[in-house]
Amino acid sequence: MYHFELLGYTAPFEDNSLRFRIYAPDTSDAELADKVGRFYLFLYHEVHQHLHFDHPAQQPVSVWLSPTNYANADVGGEQFRDQIYIYNIYAKRSSIEWCRELAHEYGHYILPGVTGYTAPEPWANGVLGERLFLYWLSRDMINGEIPSSGLPFCTRDDLTAYLNLQIFPLISRIAFAPRFSSAWLSRTDAVGMDNYTAFCLYIDAVYGSHTLLEAMAFTQPSANSPLVTALDFMNGFYKAMQNLSSITISTPPIPQSFHRLLLYLPAGHWHISGNTAWQVADPKLVIKNHLLLVPQAGWYAIRFSAPPSLITLTLPRPSR
Repeated sequence: MYHFELLGYTAPFEDNSLRFRIYAPDTSDAELADKVGRFYLFLYHEVHQHLHFDHPAQQPVSVWLSPTNYANADVGGEQFRDQIYIYNIYAKRSSIEWCRELAHEYGHYILPGVTGYTAPEPWANGVLGERLFLYWLSRDMINGEIPSSGLPFCTRDDLTAYLNLQIFPLISRIAFAPRFSSAWLSRTDAVGMDNYTAFCLYIDAVYGSHTLLEAMAFTQPSANSPLVTALDFMNGFYKAMQNLSSITISTPPIPQSFHRLLLYLPAGHWHISGNTAWQVADPKLVIKNHLLLVPQAGWYAIRFSAPPSLITLTLPRPSR
């Protein structure tokens, strides 16, 4: 039996702005339910702001805070359709573990599913949710958009430690690699899921959330399977990039110094605006007079003496 219900609304507080229903065993769990509800509203805000995803109309997500584990499995929670179950709520959990588990299950609900993995679980959107949502929350807290004391469960220091341990190494795995290999995304083990997560984080950090959204929109399953794999997502990213006439590239917010960045560049004669001190490390690329010639779409290394903030590549409009 669940004797306590808390409703999570987005402003304005109208019936159609209800996004979450939080259920707890008793009124004594009201404080925990309030923290869970507020944290999920923060996650909803991040996903809606970055990817423009929303819950179906008149279908709020129900979150069940369970004192036991009804699945009889070694998991902290589960998600089924619009129902999220958080197990063993009275067991000791660190602050960041609460954030990680809540973000994991919301990732299963709200993010597109990439599957085919043998470990740690079949679907990758839960792990991606952990990394991506906490990365966004941390960036907003650093930028002052979220007060340091405003986020339930974890502090700014908690998030910084999580980024250093779980986020920055994954972004670096792609951004600073000597070359890119599609074999990274063809793996179906835990390393393969990490590679897929790293690829998504890299796209978000370097090309922006709008490009990550475009990559998701262009992703389609192959003819051999109705389910989407990481390789399908990679191809969706390539299609999204090839449909862009303007690309804004940011250097990833990695704390350590670096002087080389691996980029995917579509073919074309691109006009460069912003910092032009970048130097191509591939002889097939040519930079001259604020123009970048990319003869063939692919992955290229860029070198620089100091990391620039951002650079914009624009295809010249055809003359009429």
